[in-house]
Amino acid sequence: MKQRILINILSQKIPRYISEILTSSEDERFEVRHKKDKTMVTNIDEKISSLVKTELKNIFGDHYNFYCEEDHSELFYPAVVLDPIDGTKGLVTGTHECSVSLAFMETPVISEGFGWIFNPFTGLSVATDDISLDLENKQVDPPLGLVSRTEWGKGIYKDLVLGNMLIAPMGSIAFKLGLLATGACHFIISAYPKNIWDIAGGSILCKQRNILLFNAKAEEILILDKEYIKGPMFWCKKELAPRIMDIINQRRENEL
Repeated sequence: MKQRILINILSQKIPRYISEILTSSEDERFEVRHKKDKTMVTNIDEKISSLVKTELKNIFGDHYNFYCEEDHSELFYPAVVLDPIDGTKGLVTGTHECSVSLAFMETPVISEGFGWIFNPFTGLSVATDDISLDLENKQVDPPLGLVSRTEWGKGIYKDLVLGNMLIAPMGSIAFKLGLLATGACHFIISAYPKNIWDIAGGSILCKQRNILLFNAKAEEILILDKEYIKGPMFWCKKELAPRIMDIINQRRENEL
């Protein structure tokens, strides 16, 4: 499978590129700047974006539209959707709550895609073609959910009655989705909207493991055909969705 060839190349080159930049005292030193929307971007983001674009063309030619946070025009399919470093704050501050998020999408249908999440600092790497066993498992109580550190810091989840559920903060939605796909947590809530490059790779991986993406009405989101996805949204297995909706509804009531 050509996707695996690309992933193998990137999983070797990306850590090396990052290490060279972070340890360099010369021309390739680590640089951080703020974009117009006040979000951070680094030369590591740009280096990875350029690397993926080059290797993608070497393997697939012009088959895919390259749609990346740092390099995109119009979104059309088939597309490779890339966030070179989701969670730039985690990269800059050294918490390493960040990851590469890569999605191959012949169509905007989530279930038809190929996803890869890779944290070059922790070694977390999960892809569509990794073997995983889809076995019936008992419901875990209390289920553990992850939310963004930004939302947590703003007190969005402060006064909610969670019942027999736990919520913890963690940076990078792509990294959280990678953890969810591997079973390290049971649900994720995002109160704020997301760009497609933030969630495409992780949503594909989760869907392939029967973990679904829902909107604020508990309707499953089946396609990603727009750059911007409105919040709130959440990811979990179907049977857990009513309990997550209770949290969403509590937030609505608290905001009134």
